[in-house]
Amino acid sequence: MNRIGIAGLGPQVPGLLSLLQETKTDAALWDLDDIESDFGSPRVGLDVLADTPVIFFCPPIGRAREVARELGEIVTGQHVLIHFTRELEPDRPGVTLSRLLRQETATHRLGFLTGPMRHDDIAKGMSGAGACSTNFPEVQELLSDILVSQRFRLYKSSDILGSELAACLTRAIAFVGGIAHELQLGPSIGSTLFTRGLAETSHAVTRLGGQPRTTFGMAGSGNLFMDIHGDGSREFRLGREAARHGSLTPIIEDGASATTIASLERTNDLALSVGKGNEDLGIFRAVRGLINGEMSIMVAIEYLMNPVSYTHLRAHET
Repeated sequence: MNRIGIAGLGPQVPGLLSLLQETKTDAALWDLDDIESDFGSPRVGLDVLADTPVIFFCPPIGRAREVARELGEIVTGQHVLIHFTRELEPDRPGVTLSRLLRQETATHRLGFLTGPMRHDDIAKGMSGAGACSTNFPEVQELLSDILVSQRFRLYKSSDILGSELAACLTRAIAFVGGIAHELQLGPSIGSTLFTRGLAETSHAVTRLGGQPRTTFGMAGSGNLFMDIHGDGSREFRLGREAARHGSLTPIIEDGASATTIASLERTNDLALSVGKGNEDLGIFRAVRGLINGEMSIMVAIEYLMNPVSYTHLRAHET
């Protein structure tokens, strides 16, 4: 394949272009707005993307619907659309990017590329791996031709919904992991949060229509492991900051992290929408308590260690 398209100039683009250089694949960049960029690839009109069989969908989540609607003017059922987004659409509860793209474009040949591939590291030339989730095996073959090289390995999954959900929901677990890291609660608690968090995520993913095993693959455990190591994800860093303040309330009042908190709240609420029983989804319940100001950091920790002591909170929530 000589050329692919990129719609939207989000943070994934530099890393993606770096991988494309390895396979000598040209990219045509288009965005709805005249955003300044210096990616070293040509900016083109929307009509040019009509002739690119594979289009990577890379706008920020807040502009995804607008960009997809414009892209729908040229996309046919033969196009392949690939996205990276680990977020749900704002103002539309539970809408993943694949659902959004099905609503706004003519193609069902969609893929979700995710896993432990920090885009900044990929852009710097570091090695990485990811998983392509799609209902169409030919999409995985196309993506292999485009991206696989000596420094990038691609895994495959047929559970696109489960992968999107796992990638979204584990961000709430990373937030709690940041709290544990900042408070130096030790490897035992950190390991417990990681394991229990994946189990709770799997419960939610399965009830929302995904496959049980998906959470324990690249989309779930792979992303979560990456999120809580090194500098960590923005949710992990938010958890560390909340631990330093003793609660999330001062950060919410400051407003500087409003976008991250709003996104975290959306994914957390989706998990709790399918909660069952008093003991179910305890980490997600603690995150909601922190976001709503019902819990301080120490109260949240006590709740996770001994939830029986907080029957009044569970009765209020359920």
